Amino acid sequence: DGERPIPGPAPVVPTAPVPGPRSISPDQLVADDDPVELLLRMADAAHEIGEVVFVDPHDGMLEIIVGEPPGVGQLTATVDEATPDGVPVSFTLEPLGIAPAPSIHEIVEELMALVRRRRRSAPRRSPEAGESPR
Repeated sequence: DGERPIPGPAPVVPTAPVPGPRSISPDQLVADDDPVELLLRMADAAHEIGEVVFVDPHDGMLEIIVGEPPGVGQLTATVDEATPDGVPVSFTLEPLGIAPAPSIHEIVEELMALVRRRRRSAPRRSPEAGESPR
């Protein structure tokens, strides 16, 4: 009876999926004259789209964890110095989970819509607002 058993398929070794590459969104030019105030408004609005993990007004950087497991990512916003045309803001999205992170374009669009809404609803400050009465 010299038949040998046919070997079964090789065992499958599970491997963790590799997250996709970093995403970059086109720069935004925000009609604002104060980069620090813009960054702080962005940080305030970011609480509605994810978890704010880092804010550095001095370096103009904001980091937010966005998405739901397993598709999470870290959105980094960098606010540059004001120009005559506005304040340039750049965005990158680094995938952190095992599934693709949310679309950077949708996240940036939602964040910037919230920032614009907050700017419209913010009370206008007058130079006298900070002065004490005499």
